[in-house]
Amino acid sequence: MAIYHFSGQIMSRISKHTGKPKSPLAAAAYRSGEKLTDEIDNQEFFYKRDVAPVTHILSPKNAPEWASNRERLWNEVNKIEKNYNAQFAREFNVALPVELSNVQQEKLTLDFCQTAFVDRGMVADIAIHRDDKKNPHFHVMLTVRPFNEDGSWGIKAKREYKFDQSGNHILDKNGKKAFNKIETTDWNNKDVFNSWRKMWADKANQYLIDNGVNETISHLSNEDRGIEQMPTIHEGYVARKMEKNGQRSERVSFNKDVKKYNKTISDLQKFKAKKEQLNYQDKFVRKFSPMEKKHL
Repeated sequence: MAIYHFSGQIMSRISKHTGKPKSPLAAAAYRSGEKLTDEIDNQEFFYKRDVAPVTHILSPKNAPEWASNRERLWNEVNKIEKNYNAQFAREFNVALPVELSNVQQEKLTLDFCQTAFVDRGMVADIAIHRDDKKNPHFHVMLTVRPFNEDGSWGIKAKREYKFDQSGNHILDKNGKKAFNKIETTDWNNKDVFNSWRKMWADKANQYLIDNGVNETISHLSNEDRGIEQMPTIHEGYVARKMEKNGQRSERVSFNKDVKKYNKTISDLQKFKAKKEQLNYQDKFVRKFSPMEKKHL
């Protein structure tokens, strides 16, 4: 059954979990399966995978040639995002419909990333993972800074200073010139994020229809769709591997409980539907005369 999973995060130099610095080269190496070197400290990153990821880099027309080289791309990002807590990438993790073939899944991934991200000016570093045949998915790391027309890095935001009625700078509580931060792109806009979620569902459903699959997915929650069943959560390769090795995974255990609950709800819904049908038939039949009942 086709499932909907579309999650995103902003990746920064400081890890939210450990508080330690991290490199965009490490993140790209883990997802792509390539050996990459961070030029700042000459540290090499490589994460061996049993199943080699399918990787692509898509870049906008005004991006420089080096944007298509994974190691060069993230080293250039490393150089431009200098602050110790700078954001260096946006990432999405998206489940692929198991009903589609590998070729169809890849075509869908590239189509979506081109339309949603690259056409807006981002470089998309894509890695399709099939370590678990039941859980094909792709990761896409996206640049957070736009390119200028000449291929140089643009700015993420600019300052709009505040002035009083006399034209003097308004000062903040620290005595510095107050300003509003104006982002140069709409990539952080919540409505844009929600449009990407819907776009993924629409594109995936179109590919399912075009390939003769009678399944659909939705970006809406079960509650919004009027469905009583609880949604499962994304398990991931690590969680499934833990269960396979006899270890307990909280995510897999949660999904097992949800599936049991949903089966109970499903059985109740079937019972209610059958009862309603019988009640309707009974009321309908009562309106017939004895002669009509005999003929029927």
